[in-house]
Amino acid sequence: MVNPVRIPEPVYIEPQPKRLSVTAFVLGLSSLLLGFTVIVPIAGILFGILGVGLEPTRKSLSVTGIVAAMVFGAAWAAVTPLILQLLVV
Repeated sequence: MVNPVRIPEPVYIEPQPKRLSVTAFVLGLSSLLLGFTVIVPIAGILFGILGVGLEPTRKSLSVTGIVAAMVFGAAWAAVTPLILQLLVV
């Protein structure tokens, strides 16, 4: 009698969504226009830090989001007092 060889069925592993990294990237880029709100750059930095820790495969998106949020947030922090001073005078 022939002993049949059992071939295991392929296992499909559902890819995990990369939402934190993409959110950090989008918030970092949107800080260019919405940086004056202060909330958008801070949220971009926080999502980026979480994305680096929890989604190592998308680390580059998270780091790009962090850097963009920091640069645009700092630019708005430097420009906003000048704009307010022009408006008051």
